Amino acid sequence: MQLVCESGDFTRFSGPTALMARFGMDLSHISSGNSIRRGSITKTGNRHARKALVSAAYKCTHCPRVSVGLRERQ
Repeated sequence: MQLVCESGDFTRFSGPTALMARFGMDLSHISSGNSIRRGSITKTGNRHARKALVSAAYKCTHCPRVSVGLRERQ
């Protein structure tokens, strides 16, 4: 819900790359001559939406641990 509120209408973005750039999740790059180095995310977009995305990704990848006491009660 927070992502919808922060971004507005998703159809105004040309694609996922534009949406990630709006949230500041696109990669920075440094180019000099023929070499191009990619860095970390730019963090220039909406920080609230970026935090919601990171929190959702963390929640999907980390399962909460159930304590021994709770497991015994179940």
